[in-house]
Amino acid sequence: MKNDVNRRFRLKTRPTGRIEKSNFDFVEEPIPEPGPGEAVVRVLYLSLDPTNRIWMSDMDQYMPPVGIGEVMRGGGVGVVVKSNSARYKEGDRVSGLTGWQDYCIADEGMRAMSVLPQGLPVELPTMLGACGMTGLTAYFGLLELGRPKPGDTVLVSAAAGAVGSVVGQIAKIKGCRAVGIAGGPDKCRHIVEDLGFDAAVDYKAADWREQLAAATPDGIDVNFENVGGEIMEAVMARMHASLRHDFRLQHRRPGHARRFFAHSHAPHRGARFHRHRLHGEVRRRRDAARHLGGGRQAETPRDHRGRPRKRARRRQSSLRRRQHRQAGGEGRGSALIVPARRAHASIRRVLPVLLRRCAV
Repeated sequence: MKNDVNRRFRLKTRPTGRIEKSNFDFVEEPIPEPGPGEAVVRVLYLSLDPTNRIWMSDMDQYMPPVGIGEVMRGGGVGVVVKSNSARYKEGDRVSGLTGWQDYCIADEGMRAMSVLPQGLPVELPTMLGACGMTGLTAYFGLLELGRPKPGDTVLVSAAAGAVGSVVGQIAKIKGCRAVGIAGGPDKCRHIVEDLGFDAAVDYKAADWREQLAAATPDGIDVNFENVGGEIMEAVMARMHASLRHDFRLQHRRPGHARRFFAHSHAPHRGARFHRHRLHGEVRRRRDAARHLGGGRQAETPRDHRGRPRKRARRRQSSLRRRQHRQAGGEGRGSALIVPARRAHASIRRVLPVLLRRCAV
């Protein structure tokens, strides 16, 4: 291999509030050797996601938290550079949980990665966004759980984010009215003018409740919930009255409004989020909602059948998306990928400092 050092970020302490560089240890270690049934993957692209912040905490969550001293978990795309596995061939492009490091081990069990097909119609970084787990969360979450019908009003919170921006576009493709909630005039303008949403609600504006009412004059049929708190409560008040408190997602009756929770990264916002009262039903149904995503890693059963997943990716390859990329260094060709308006501010603030330190 060209480089004989594996640069890694290990979780040193659990952050309280915003992430700081002191929460990580930067180490250089030898590149791992693959054992039987394993392959060494060189990380080409690493995605920064709000869920990184949740993984750093020891709160109850949809995946085990990252342990102190462990390599920080993270999704990425890489290339196989050495293999002792029939599943992976040298030169294969793969995606999965690579971690914050230059090289990782892929196997055929708990550390298995998806081998990407040849001739992708999109760039590799897109496999970490619209055609990756965030896109699949949007696709299967909306179409399999939301089941929108033409003419339905689909409300999407965090609509300028990686998941929400795809949800709104899919809703439009399905003939629905897409209403997005975003923060600030620029984001609201973006989801309407660039992504094709029918209306936007600026939750930072003093009159956001009035905006919500004006944008949903006939009520809300499907709520793709990404936030929680008082915004969710206001949305629930706009949903068709007879269905407002039906949280039994698996027992919906025809005609009922549908709502579900893709993920909520709000705990990293601190006490401001926790002051908002969540309905008791939401708390009781938290575990049932997790499979959609807080966690992008928890795929739906159909996602494992292959064909629906490929169809989803073909359709999503034409979706509009934005990504911020920070190019790599030292000739390694690695890069940091932040799908636009997705990563929490503290992650975006700290990681460039860490990356400069290790010359990535």
